[in-house]
Amino acid sequence: QGWGNRKGTIVVRLMRRPPRDEVQAVVAEDTSLFGVAPHAWEDGLVELDAAHPIVSQAEAGDTLSFLRNAGGGGGHSLSVKSFRVELALRPGAIG
Repeated sequence: QGWGNRKGTIVVRLMRRPPRDEVQAVVAEDTSLFGVAPHAWEDGLVELDAAHPIVSQAEAGDTLSFLRNAGGGGGHSLSVKSFRVELALRPGAIG
């Protein structure tokens, strides 16, 4: 995130396309997946358990959307070097 006030976050959204609707809806959202970004490069790891709304509200056919939020106002930036998502589902976990 560089210098100055720390505002940058990574956001994850659980998205669902309702029947006969062309626009995906946000079902659940975590606006601070890794917390507020530090000023120096840092590795991060987040595990979401079954109680987290992104997991507990998921249904077959849903998608995940990840966004970068650099913060409000002008002059903010948030850089991500590498981003990887791994999903491990139990059999029958999503109906």
